Amino acid sequence: MPLSKSTPKILLVEDEFAAAEAIGYLLQLNGFQVVNASNGREALDRFDEVRPDLVLSDIMMPWMDGLELARHIRERPETRDLPIVLMSAAHSVLPAETVVSASLTKPLDFPKLLATLHRLLDLDGGTG
Repeated sequence: MPLSKSTPKILLVEDEFAAAEAIGYLLQLNGFQVVNASNGREALDRFDEVRPDLVLSDIMMPWMDGLELARHIRERPETRDLPIVLMSAAHSVLPAETVVSASLTKPLDFPKLLATLHRLLDLDGGTG
């Protein structure tokens, strides 16, 4: 059964368990379906099974970082336009390149995160 736009699926890629739990919980409370991956490699392995509407990923992770994950997603024609949001506690690491749709600093400003997700997923019907 396909997901309606009222419950967009987010692939949350975060290697810190507590952060993943907190972010995932807050996203679910706000109407999102959340699937977790602990690094970029795991996210890519599960990508076709998950078929997310948006990827929310930490940048600095073991095995494959968020920027490399974003580049892999952009290489595929069917996911070239998928919204990708990267987050990092290290402000200087946030990418300026066009491979991502948005970037946010940690600790996350949750209202700003929600506004970003709503904008990228067009959940306000283009009025927001």
